Amino acid sequence: MAEDGQGGAGPAGTAQSGEVIFLRDGQVFATNIDGSAERQLVTLAEGSLARNLTVSPDGSLLAFTVNNQEVVVQDLQSGGMSVLESADEAAVVSGLAWSLGGDVLYYTRVTLDPSTALPGLTQIIAQQMPAGSTRTVISETETQPGSSLQTVVAVDEQTLLGTQFDAEAGTSFVAIDINDGFPIIFAEGFLIWDVDVDGEQILLYSQLDLPTTGEWAPLPLYLLAAENDEPTLEQISPEGAELVYQDAKFSPDGSTIAALVFPQPAAGQPPRGNLVILEARGDGTYGSTLLTVDEDEYFNVAFTWAGNDGILVQRQLPGPEQPAELWYYPAFSLGSQQLTTGESPVVIP
Repeated sequence: MAEDGQGGAGPAGTAQSGEVIFLRDGQVFATNIDGSAERQLVTLAEGSLARNLTVSPDGSLLAFTVNNQEVVVQDLQSGGMSVLESADEAAVVSGLAWSLGGDVLYYTRVTLDPSTALPGLTQIIAQQMPAGSTRTVISETETQPGSSLQTVVAVDEQTLLGTQFDAEAGTSFVAIDINDGFPIIFAEGFLIWDVDVDGEQILLYSQLDLPTTGEWAPLPLYLLAAENDEPTLEQISPEGAELVYQDAKFSPDGSTIAALVFPQPAAGQPPRGNLVILEARGDGTYGSTLLTVDEDEYFNVAFTWAGNDGILVQRQLPGPEQPAELWYYPAFSLGSQQLTTGESPVVIP
C-alpha cells in the first residue's frame, strides 16, 4: 500500500460546503449549485478513471477509487491528496463508506484467484483518518464462487450495513460488527437503498420482487424502522402500484424520501423513469409528488439530494454520443436548471 502518495492522481484543487463534485470522462470536477465556477478538481494520469465518489459527513474529505485499484482521499480544504490503498492487478477495491463521525473510511478489497480470475478473498478494511493512521482489516473471508460481501454504510460506531451475495442462498442485507467482522443476516432477501442520518430508518427492496424471466415486474419500496427498539418492516410505496421504485434516498435531515419511479414501458420502448418525492402522512401512509416528467426524450439516470430542499438529477438524451447532463430541481416547487454535463454527482455537506 502506498500512503501519502499521488498514485494515478495529479494536482488537486479545493472545494467547500454546498458545491457539487462530479465525474466527467473519469476525471473529477467541481461547480457551484447554479453551475458557476466550474473547474477540474483532480487531474488523473492519462487512462485513469475515478469512480465511487463519497464525501465525509463533515464535508472536509473526498474519497474515491482510481481504476478500481486505488483508494484516494482528498482534503477539500487544502487540496492535498493521499493514496490509502494501491492494489495490484489481482485485486479490486470498492464499497467506500464513511463512519458517522468521518474519522474512518471503510472499503472492500477483493483479491482475485489467479487460476480462475474469480473473487478469492474478500476483506473489509477500516482506515483511520487522517491518512497514514492505523489501517485495520475488520473482516476477512474466503469468497466462494458467485459469492461476495460488500459494505454499504456505517450506522453507528460499532455497526456496518452491507450486502451479502451468495450463489446458493441468494442476496441478503447484513449487519457487520466492526469488532469481530462477522456478518449477521438482518433482513433475508432484502437489499439496501439508503439509511437515514440517524441510522434508524433503512430503505430497502426485496429480491423476491425481482423478475426471474427478464420480463417487467413492479418493484415496491420498503422501510425498516426501529420503533420502541423493535424493528418494523413495511411497504411504503402504494399497494398494487405497477411501478418500479429504484435508487431511493433520504433527504439529509431524514424527513423526506426521493426515488426514481418507472412505469411499465410500452412494447419495444426502453423504461423511462421520473423522480418522485415521498412524504409521510398523519395516518402513517406516504404521499408522492412527481418532480420530473417525461420531457424532451430525457432519461433520468441517477440523483442526489442538494440540501433538504433541492435535488441534482443526472439525465441523458438517447444515443451513444449524448453526454450525461446534471440538472437542479427544487424539491418542493416548480422549475429546473441545467448545471453542466457530467455524472455521479455528490454535494458537499
